[in-house]
Parts: sequence; structure tokens; C-alpha cells
Amino acid sequence: MDKIRLNAFPAVPTTGLATLVTDQLYGYSLHGLKLTRGGTTFTTAMITSLRIRQNGKELLPPISGAQLLDLNEYDGLIDQTNSNFYFFGDPTANTPQGRHVGDLDFTAYRFPLEIEVTIAGATAPTLEVIALCGPPKAAMGFGYDAANVARVRALVRTVLDFSGAVDNKKVNISLGSGNGALIRKIAFFHAQITKLSLRKNSIDKHDQLTIAENSAIQAQFGRTAQAGLYMLDRIEEGNIGEAEPTVQSNGQPWNFQLGITTAAADVVTAYADLLTYPILL
Repeated sequence: MDKIRLNAFPAVPTTGLATLVTDQLYGYSLHGLKLTRGGTTFTTAMITSLRIRQNGKELLPPISGAQLLDLNEYDGLIDQTNSNFYFFGDPTANTPQGRHVGDLDFTAYRFPLEIEVTIAGATAPTLEVIALCGPPKAAMGFGYDAANVARVRALVRTVLDFSGAVDNKKVNISLGSGNGALIRKIAFFHAQITKLSLRKNSIDKHDQLTIAENSAIQAQFGRTAQAGLYMLDRIEEGNIGEAEPTVQSNGQPWNFQLGITTAAADVVTAYADLLTYPILL
């Protein structure tokens, strides 16, 4: 895997937005990004939003440094000093094909990459990015067809506001604006969720599991529960083949029913973690 140091951010403010737009990765597939924080004081908590876009499509919607760390630590990845990681691929998948199917292939999408980092309260901060890259997906030798070359991991954000406690309340979350995604996970950042359910065409997929039940099962597959995060994980075994299709073979969308139970009022931020096509975002 190649490690490409990206061009410097034009400016890194103590409080404000640092933006990098780069075309350095044409010809590569992008597995992940390592952001390196430096300066007098610049912690993960001081990243209030990380956002990644390409050609106007939001591959990573605004997510805080702390939330991104929770997602990575849930997967069993290690928090590295002064570093923040975002992966398009999946380092925890149990096959090479699964590890790289979400990589962003710049031969399929030949557009500059846009990285935006919102900072709050740092002191003399510096910020660098190293791209973890490979050859185009079609050249990796894993038998990717055109559809899998074009697939990219993307997160889609939905905010749910509950004015009081709810019991298996049916809610809708965004899976992008088009059909054809595969659902890897749905992450719910919350303060009051106690149970979640998922049904697909009235068939139970995740049957009102409590936080304790869900965490106990996921721990058997090397996942690590995070406070304030309920992870509805379709690929906890590391098998991308278990990602949940959003459409049937005839092109008709599946009917998903998501139910949330909370102990009190709550504002929940959900991130649908998808393998999708940027044109559908």
C-alpha cells in the first residue's frame, strides 16, 4: 500500500474551517486517510466536524472527531496519538475483497478530493493528511466487476428528535437519494436509546435488542461497545456479503422498518454506513 502525503492545507485556524482540495490521487484507489494533528494544543475533541466530498457528493457528512473515533474503536481499531483515521475500505473485513470494495477508485471518479476540518479552540494547530492508496480496484486481482469498482463507502446522516420517551417508534433514516446501496451498519449517537429493532418486509432482522444484548453479541466478533453509541451492525462478522441490500433483484426497494425505544427525550444522530454509488447520494 502506498502512503501519499497530500499537499498542505492553505490555512489551519485555531477556530474555524481548514479546507484542502487535491487532485493528487488520480490513478489510485483510496483506502483511507490519516489526519495528523500538531501544534501546541490540538485534540480530537477540537475537531467539531470532518467532512469529505468529491464532485459535489458528500462521501462523509459532518462528523465530529470524537464520533469518528467511536466508530473506529467500535471496529477494534486503535486510537493513535495525534492521529485521526477515516477508511473508505474496511481494515477489519475477513477477505481482501471485502477490505477494499469500499475504496474510492479515482479511475472511476476522476475528480478532486475535498477535505474540510472544522476546528474549535486549538492553539497554534497544524494538520497534515497521508492517503493510504492502492492500484485501481480492477487491477488488484480480486475479480471486482464494474459495479464493485464503482462502489464506495459513504455515510449518510439523519437527525431524529424525540420529545419524550418512545416505545419501538417507527422512524425513517436516509439511505441516500437513489436505490442500489448495501447497508453495512447504522450508527446511532444517543443519550437515551435502550432498544432497537429492524424489520425487512415484516421479517425480523434485529429484534428489539437492548444495549447490553447487542454489545454482548458484537463483542464475540471483536467489536468494542462505545458509550452513547448503539451500532446496528449487519457485518459484525467481517463478512461484507452480509451487507443488507436496499433493493430487490427486480429493482424494487425493500421495505425497511426501523424501531427505536428511548427512556426519555433525546436527539439522535444516525449515520447510515453504506456501500453505494456517489451518483445516488
